[in-house]
Amino acid sequence: MNKIITLTGAVIVICTLWMRIGSYYDGLAFAKSWMYAMTLVPITLLSMLVFLTCSVAIVISILRKRRSVSSLSLPLVVAILFIGSQCIPMPTFLDGLHDAVKSKLQRDRLLELARTTRQFNVEWTYHEEHRKWISTLRETFPLELSLNNIPPRIEVSNDQVAVFYGSGLTKHWGYAIVEQDECPLKHIPENLCRKVFDNVWVYQDIW
Repeated sequence: MNKIITLTGAVIVICTLWMRIGSYYDGLAFAKSWMYAMTLVPITLLSMLVFLTCSVAIVISILRKRRSVSSLSLPLVVAILFIGSQCIPMPTFLDGLHDAVKSKLQRDRLLELARTTRQFNVEWTYHEEHRKWISTLRETFPLELSLNNIPPRIEVSNDQVAVFYGSGLTKHWGYAIVEQDECPLKHIPENLCRKVFDNVWVYQDIW
């Protein structure tokens, strides 16, 4: 049983660290990878189930006096390592978005993009027309609208122009050029919004 606890504990720690690190690189690519949801999450959950089952079995054995209390030392060590690994400061998905915009784009070009979209705005809810409009805009602003291989959508309002990606399933993320230099989305926590340049913010929406 000790081997199973050691193995599942190692898998849990490695997978959760991998997901945290991978989240930053997803942000750099302005994308969200399905690899974590399809592979690492199920593996982690299965490992946690096996680990907890073995730990409960050890506790029951101790209560029945078939094992000594010291048998809990390995599960406790694994639990401490897991908690400790989650406390290690690591860059997040939002940090990746910030670094991508900071390193690849220029403020002047983003302000120009905002001015252009205000003149020739096509509502993103008109999907086919919007796609054609984005395709035309990408010829003028290839870097600004190609942070992801998939074309973005653009939403224009009175005080901001938001370039965003995602869906209802993956949630939305992107950057916004704003009139007032503050987080463009009032309904999200401050830790999901980050200033890149004056009047330019990246954000990760909650839906």
